[in-house]
Amino acid sequence: MIRKIKFRNFVLIKELELEFENGMNVITGETGAGKSVLVGGLNLVLGSVARGHYYYDKEKSIYLEVQFEIDRDNEDLISLLGKHNIDITDGDLFFVREISVAGKSANYINGRRVTSSIVKEFRSVLLDFHSQNEQLNLTNGDYQLMLLDSFGELDQLRDDYFEKFDLYRENLKMLKDLKRKEKAQVEKIQLYEYQVEELDALNLRFGEDQELDRQYSILINAEEIVSSSNRVIQDFYDGESSLTDSLRVGISRIEKFKSEVHQIGASVEYLQDGLALIEDGINQLRDVEDVVVVDSEKLKIVEDRIRAIEDIKSKYRVNSIQMLIEYYDEINDFLLHQSSLSEEITKRIASLEKEKSKVLQLAKKLTSKRKNRAKLLEIELQKSIKYLALAEAKARFVFEEREDSNIIKGLSDSGADVITLLFSANRGIELQPLKDAASGGELSRMLLAFKKIIADKIAQRTVIFDEIDVGIGGNTALHIADFISNIGDKHQVLCITHLPQVGAKGDTHFKIDKVFSGKKTEIKITKLSSTEREIEIARMLSGLTSETSIKHAKEILNK
Repeated sequence: MIRKIKFRNFVLIKELELEFENGMNVITGETGAGKSVLVGGLNLVLGSVARGHYYYDKEKSIYLEVQFEIDRDNEDLISLLGKHNIDITDGDLFFVREISVAGKSANYINGRRVTSSIVKEFRSVLLDFHSQNEQLNLTNGDYQLMLLDSFGELDQLRDDYFEKFDLYRENLKMLKDLKRKEKAQVEKIQLYEYQVEELDALNLRFGEDQELDRQYSILINAEEIVSSSNRVIQDFYDGESSLTDSLRVGISRIEKFKSEVHQIGASVEYLQDGLALIEDGINQLRDVEDVVVVDSEKLKIVEDRIRAIEDIKSKYRVNSIQMLIEYYDEINDFLLHQSSLSEEITKRIASLEKEKSKVLQLAKKLTSKRKNRAKLLEIELQKSIKYLALAEAKARFVFEEREDSNIIKGLSDSGADVITLLFSANRGIELQPLKDAASGGELSRMLLAFKKIIADKIAQRTVIFDEIDVGIGGNTALHIADFISNIGDKHQVLCITHLPQVGAKGDTHFKIDKVFSGKKTEIKITKLSSTEREIEIARMLSGLTSETSIKHAKEILNK
């Protein structure tokens, strides 16, 4: 239970310190006095996301502290404390949340900084929040299923099912991924096999593209090469006034003076060497006709080969035969060393079938127990709503039936079941889905009935009612007051209410007021004495504190 809270600089709270008692703590105040600020602070301490403007003074940080007395019979709480190594030697549990001026949050449990996700784990085992908004949740089938599981004490079975289902779902996803990979692998293998065959057929060789370019240049220019070579032979050697003849004549004219004139001797040697080189060159040119042949057929073969290689380079987006050969080696190596995924897929399918069997077994077990508990819950609901001035009302759970073959397709995190709570407030009126059949006040009473039934089964905690009694009055309000008071016999209750009948049932009464301190409005929460309580109940009854209303308040308080 909550022993004490300390709030500083939070919304309209400058500084607040409150101690709560066992049993039913009621919190009242004028409309707009800020009663729900208290609930907002508790929510933030227990891990809610900070949204909006929360600062009383934006120049200061927010400090929120809640002190809990530990119930050692609460097994879930003790388990969580052990799981997160929270020291409880002092006997109490302190939750603190600080929000800096910059908006950054820090969470602490017994002085140790923890993540918000850890704080949230403690929320459901320490607090049970109920508000007007929860009435809408009650019309939701998933929420109804959660309430049924809580009543039937099926949470552990549901968790066991979810663990197996989540594993099955994850492995099913992995199988689908494997099948996608296998499909991609098969397509890749087919492509590579085609490419290997295509490149094999070309029989490519390193440097072949350069050699083909050389051959093509010779073949395309063969006539010009031969013609030019013959013209040079003619001009330099075979013609009537050839260069070689002229050189010979010239050498013979000056050769006789070489011994007398040193320069002529050297010149003759150079000219004779040049003549020899020209003759060697001419001899090489005479061989050109044997090497260079005008061959249109061979030219076509070379052109076709060049075109084929250029096409394949363009197709594979490479610049050379070397790059093609390297790619060929790469894909060929892939094909040689690629292992098939089919064996792993076969194993996973077999494993999944076993997992599916376990999941279905747990789902069916959960369904069977839910149907059994639903009948018991219907009986309990009937008793409770009758007490809450719905004497003619009826409620019944309906399960959507599925063929066995379709169960696996319809599984969700909560099992195979889709339920609808049917309701009728009056005798002779056909049962209809709760969302269609119940008014706001009837929803409030139905929700309260659920909470009371479940509260009787769960470990001790603090149950918070935030104006759950809106839309209710008269004799029904008395029944609701008794109902909430009964919950307070087992659990600590914090009840924010506008009903005097509910306020009068509290074991401890707090009043919220807005006060203007001269500069700024702030909230003050006061624990009321017996006399102050009479005045507050009188105000709630009539809006006045007359002698008549106070007398009426005393009567209600003394019931």
